[in-house]
Amino acid sequence: MKKFRGKYRIDSTRLKGWDYSNAGFYFVTICTKDKHPYFGSVEDGEVKFSSIGEIVERFWIDIPRHFSNIEIDEYVVMPNH
Repeated sequence: MKKFRGKYRIDSTRLKGWDYSNAGFYFVTICTKDKHPYFGSVEDGEVKFSSIGEIVERFWIDIPRHFSNIEIDEYVVMPNH
């Protein structure tokens, strides 16, 4: 198994041979350490953002203003992911 800075790490799940600068749909997952619910909570089946969750959503929606070649399609912020 490979190590990075002395720690074990998993191999990349990126498709070998694919140029990720190509146009296409990309699925992005960002996980918090120990699945800590920094982004909010789920109450009665609805996501209730924390102040950090509100910032995350605002910055995510703002990405196309900074990168003209990016469009945001569907997205979900999962508080405990």
